[in-house]
Amino acid sequence: MVPLYLSLIAVEAGLFFYVKGGLDRYKVPIQDVIRGDFSGAKSILREVGFGFGAWLVWLAINSVWNRFWGADPSVSIYGLPRRPMDVLLWVAVSISAGISEEFAFRGYLQRQFGALTGSRWLGLVLQAVVFGIAHAYEGTRAATQIVLFGLLFGFVAFWRKSLCAGMIGHAWADIMSGLFGI
Repeated sequence: MVPLYLSLIAVEAGLFFYVKGGLDRYKVPIQDVIRGDFSGAKSILREVGFGFGAWLVWLAINSVWNRFWGADPSVSIYGLPRRPMDVLLWVAVSISAGISEEFAFRGYLQRQFGALTGSRWLGLVLQAVVFGIAHAYEGTRAATQIVLFGLLFGFVAFWRKSLCAGMIGHAWADIMSGLFGI
């Protein structure tokens, strides 16, 4: 699993730096996209709390999805990382996905689609659809469910006017699903 996880981390880094390169071309600082208040422990804990809340909503969406359409048969508890190096790399993959995918999809695409269509809500929906398509390698069923997760994290970014809580919630959701199948 080590080569797979290292390649996933590289892809996520590539996504981040590709978007950053576009922002650099127009002299847009990363902080203008990520935003967030890091003025003290209270503000950081607030973002962590909202991230955890987003993860709880993610769990609810997953639970409702599984109730109506069943658990994804391609997800097996036997395929989860178990060796210490695999676990460590899975956490790194999850964190890199949380940061880069929120940055690219919610931070960049959601705003761009909103500007192009003149509707922030349509921008939210379109980025979620593209997010699902980007995960089509997981299969149609998973990609469709991932559109819902894109809507969730898009709404969090829209509501919070920051990517921080979404990055935290996204990373945590990936960590927990990879390590515990939830």
